[in-house]
Amino acid sequence: MLTLLFSMPLVFLVYIPGMIFFLRFLMEYAGVDFYHPFSQLIFKITAPFLKVFNNLHIGNINVAALLNMILLSYVLICVFFMKGFSTEAMAVMFVGNLFFVIWMIMELLIILLIITAVLSWIPSAYRTSVYFMTMLKPLTGVFDRFIPRIGYISLSFLVVFLLMQFIDGTVMPRLLFMLIQRGL
Repeated sequence: MLTLLFSMPLVFLVYIPGMIFFLRFLMEYAGVDFYHPFSQLIFKITAPFLKVFNNLHIGNINVAALLNMILLSYVLICVFFMKGFSTEAMAVMFVGNLFFVIWMIMELLIILLIITAVLSWIPSAYRTSVYFMTMLKPLTGVFDRFIPRIGYISLSFLVVFLLMQFIDGTVMPRLLFMLIQRGL
């Protein structure tokens, strides 16, 4: 669990600003409560940066947040690791950056799933639990159509968590190994 977080802490720290933009994207896409304190914090942090792309939206998809997520992490990687490299190396690094952005998104979603699961068992945290469940609804809603509920318990949450853990623990490290072998 959380393979990348514990194996490369510096890389994880580089991607934290990008993950804040992903949270903004996910909150707008899922339509969570705008007036929740967590939403207000994320919106205030990201608002000045989204003006660069004129708050570009396609429907309820915040394209500006996605572009900021990818470009900000790429710029930070270039600043920390890429002093004086050729344009070819920069292009290869951009592809590697996209891979790590996807991996960090998976790590963040696993963390959100764990937080939501823990909060769902605490009666006083019901409002926060519902907030995070709403944020994860685009992910779990896909499986809700195919997996029947058992009373009030939705098994789609568990299926999504196990699927994300499988991809995080087996598929992503193998893809990284293949990218490294091919010259990343």
